[in-house]
Amino acid sequence: MNESVWSCSLSSSSRGNSVFVSCGDFKFLFDAGLSAGFIRKSLAAIGENIAEISAIFITHEHNDHVRGLEIIAKKFDIPVFLNSAAFDQLSFGIKCAIEPAARFINAGESALFGDFHITPFSVPHDSAGNFGFVLGQNGKRKIGIITDVGHIDDAAANSLDGCRTVYIESNHDINKLKASDYPISLKRRILSGTGHLSNAACAAALPRLVTGGTANIILYHLSEENNTPALAISSAARELSACGIEAKAINLQAAPPFTKTEVVS
Repeated sequence: MNESVWSCSLSSSSRGNSVFVSCGDFKFLFDAGLSAGFIRKSLAAIGENIAEISAIFITHEHNDHVRGLEIIAKKFDIPVFLNSAAFDQLSFGIKCAIEPAARFINAGESALFGDFHITPFSVPHDSAGNFGFVLGQNGKRKIGIITDVGHIDDAAANSLDGCRTVYIESNHDINKLKASDYPISLKRRILSGTGHLSNAACAAALPRLVTGGTANIILYHLSEENNTPALAISSAARELSACGIEAKAINLQAAPPFTKTEVVS
């Protein structure tokens, strides 16, 4: 049985990230990088109850992806799926809170929920253990999430092939970053192959996604200092147009900070 999959970015930026996904009888959070109160209120605003979340999947241990975990784990009995290396790098308080609910997963090993499967894949980033995720049903890939990625390697691109909806990092405009007052060391980190994906690098990955069946593209994890939604979308649209794909033929959005973005796959 194929059921519609509905997803919603609750917020996305360097200050906090979380995606909600509803499919059949199951509801998931991918990352919990906002306060527990913000996540609870954001879910309530779309008619959802945080107590009904089936599982939380964590991409990596950086604070803008795990900020709300400790309080959520203390108040609700929700399984938390993550890389064991990422778990080891969490703060003592978060580790203690989620340890009873922690489920350690490896790249390529699917977690099953009815006929839905969620499969992590490794992503190059300067964290202890960073995952992207693909949610599928009956062999069809519904949603892909890839954020905090220095570059998209073949393994990641292959994992995203065929996803109907893809949340993909479009972190910064290279010129804005270079002209910013960020320390040189931070600029080098962001621009490195294990840093963050630029608008141009993100855009270069989009034609393959669209020709492979992606209809919804949500540009994710935009820097509030070194990017704008308009810059990210225009970069993506130019690359698609250069490959003979009109941006208006797909659903192309930029996920804003502290505001929801809704998609039906």
